[in-house]
Amino acid sequence: MGDENTHTRSSSSSTASSLNSTSSRSKTTRESDAHLWAEGRKALKPVQVGEQRRSQGLRMKNEREDLANVEALSTTSEGEAGSLSAAAGKVKHIVDENKRLKQEIADLRAERDAWKRNLDDLRYTLTTVAAERDAAKLDVAQHEDELLILRQTHEDRATEVAELRKAKEFAEAEVRLLSPRPALPAYLVC
Repeated sequence: MGDENTHTRSSSSSTASSLNSTSSRSKTTRESDAHLWAEGRKALKPVQVGEQRRSQGLRMKNEREDLANVEALSTTSEGEAGSLSAAAGKVKHIVDENKRLKQEIADLRAERDAWKRNLDDLRYTLTTVAAERDAAKLDVAQHEDELLILRQTHEDRATEVAELRKAKEFAEAEVRLLSPRPALPAYLVC
């Protein structure tokens, strides 16, 4: 009866694997298999001897691997304890390095913020100086306009002064001509 159970288990696993590979079957075969399963009957198919051995070998291999994994996890040998402490040391080193890098990033961000503030101050100063320069340019242009007006006024007045001097000289000359001459003293007249 134990052999029948084993044969039934291996048959059912191979049946399940053969049901999973339905791509090579025709539609009628799939429908008949579905009909058999729907009725609650288990359809057993003959398993080839080589496939039965392969599935049994795989099952035994998996059981050995599972047993080895359980033993590895359950018992800790001396070497593994050392490797665990080494791993813990590495983790501590990584955590310390991470903290140091985070602090360095925070310091760099603070330094960046200080540089940004300095840059903002310099931009403000540059804007202020540019505004003062533009105001000074406007003042210079205004003074140049005033100087030009003063030069024109000076030239106009200089010509007026020259004309007035000429008029004065002419008037003085006329006055001299029209005014009687003083008589010469008698002793000078011969």
